[in-house]
Amino acid sequence: MSNHTAQRRTWADLGRNGALRQAFRSPDPRYGYNPVSVRELLTRLDARAGIGTTLSVVVQVATALPLLLVTKNSVAEQALDGTVQLAFAATDCAAAGSDLTGMGSTVRAVNGGLELTGAKRWIVNAITADKALVLARYAPGRQFTSFTLLLVDLNQQGVLRQATDTAAFDGSGVGDLVFDRVRLDGTAALGGRGRGLALFARQLAGERLASGLWAQAMTARVLASTVTYLRNRPTAEGMLWDNLAVRHRVAALVIAHQRLRALADHLCRPSFEPAAMRTSIAHSAVIKAAGARTLDHVLGECAQLMGADGFNRGSIQDLRREAAMFGIAGGTTSTMYDVIADHIDELLPVSQPQAVAR
Repeated sequence: MSNHTAQRRTWADLGRNGALRQAFRSPDPRYGYNPVSVRELLTRLDARAGIGTTLSVVVQVATALPLLLVTKNSVAEQALDGTVQLAFAATDCAAAGSDLTGMGSTVRAVNGGLELTGAKRWIVNAITADKALVLARYAPGRQFTSFTLLLVDLNQQGVLRQATDTAAFDGSGVGDLVFDRVRLDGTAALGGRGRGLALFARQLAGERLASGLWAQAMTARVLASTVTYLRNRPTAEGMLWDNLAVRHRVAALVIAHQRLRALADHLCRPSFEPAAMRTSIAHSAVIKAAGARTLDHVLGECAQLMGADGFNRGSIQDLRREAAMFGIAGGTTSTMYDVIADHIDELLPVSQPQAVAR
């Protein structure tokens, strides 16, 4: 079975067993999905599927599906059943990944319909998806209203798929999408024309939270497997786990993981306060940045503890290379720092100092 076949089968199985619908039962308006159910889903996937296959699911559950549901598009029901696979195409060949307002992909009105031209790069599920949500320029300028989100059938004339030349993310279907005057009807514009960036911004908190939840699940798994390795790795004085310095290094990693877990617990807890909705972007930036940093630290330390064995095929050094995406995809860690700094008064409420009575 090819990895692409396995990836599509995983999505179909999640639809068949109801896991996808469970992820959107009683959704939290801050994220567009049920964070507790998505957390459980990502933990199970991380334990049994490769990072590429899990990435394929994350993009759909955390971004594409919520946008289809909020715009009441009928394709969402097919995706929830696992019979249609989705891609989300935002990063553009004409601009840096983080510069969405500089994109060159354009959509224009033609003979009562729409015509899409341009190219998207490093798109998860580009090779395997049936349909893609494509962010395209509708008008000149960098204003929010200059962009439209389109639902595009990737099997129609004018669409070219090109696999990305990488050995990483096997099973993710990552690649480029090229659109050569692709004809669409007026209903392809999700939420109406000019609302693309507004819809995307609405889902940013959900996308970033999912990244943090997945990082927490992966950190726990790697730590557990590393402890098992250390307990079974003999040395002249016994097992490697018996070394006090090794035990202390692992204990410090567990503390880092527990901090990330506590943050995930807090953000997954339901909140009906209006302030929670306002601060969801800030808090989700915190967990995305914390997840990327914690995962990088834990993987680096565990790789050192495993020594030469960490370079075995499919071992932790391979995982470290792929896990670097947590600090890049969906917004770099530096970008998250900017968001956090912009919301510092919400995240760090400090009362005005009072004069000391004399």
